[in-house]
Amino acid sequence: MAANNELVVFALGPRMVGVPASTVRELVRAVAVTELPGAPPGVDGVIDLRGTLIPVVDLSLRLGITPRPMRASDQLLICDVTVGPLAVRTDRVIELRSSSADSVPLGAESDPIVRSLARTADGVIVIAELAAFLAEPDVTALALAIARLRAVA
Repeated sequence: MAANNELVVFALGPRMVGVPASTVRELVRAVAVTELPGAPPGVDGVIDLRGTLIPVVDLSLRLGITPRPMRASDQLLICDVTVGPLAVRTDRVIELRSSSADSVPLGAESDPIVRSLARTADGVIVIAELAAFLAEPDVTALALAIARLRAVA
């Protein structure tokens, strides 16, 4: 089953990952991330973007990629999802692309953040479902951790 999607495609380690362009608010250069005690796994901390604390998420582990420290050359995609804005770590943004996406073959990916795959001349793009990155208990833990940080700031 194929669907037409406009994707923002980015590199994350050896993989190309795409997110629906409709969820992307902006692209910013990597900045210092404030550690967030009590944050769920995969949340590196928060950034202050024009007075708003935005959680920084690293999709690496969920996509089977060895995580690495953030570099000054990295970029953050600010995306709006059901739980609020998230800053998604990327090595670099590659392009805005219109693409057909195929359903994920059974057993190919078991993580709910993998919504589908798009085949291209350059390889396969993993299309991420950012809303599935945080389970309900993680959303609660993240909200509490941010509230604690705001209380001391």
